[in-house]
Amino acid sequence: MKLQELREEKQLSIEGLSEHARVPVRTITSIEEGRSVPSQITGNKLAKALEVRPDQIDEVMAAVHGAWEGKDGYLGPR
Repeated sequence: MKLQELREEKQLSIEGLSEHARVPVRTITSIEEGRSVPSQITGNKLAKALEVRPDQIDEVMAAVHGAWEGKDGYLGPR
């Protein structure tokens, strides 16, 4: 699932997820907007805060495989 979908399913705001995961708001926003992908450390923090495995977050898996799809439909490293 997309990070935003998981966050909303847990009824967390970006700020709430930021506090729980100890990840900056701008980092979460950038990931959700498809402008960046999380590092392994960030992915693990987000997964723990959302109570899911890291491989359940689409953006984390895209980072592992070296490609991701931005909101513009572009698939690949930026």
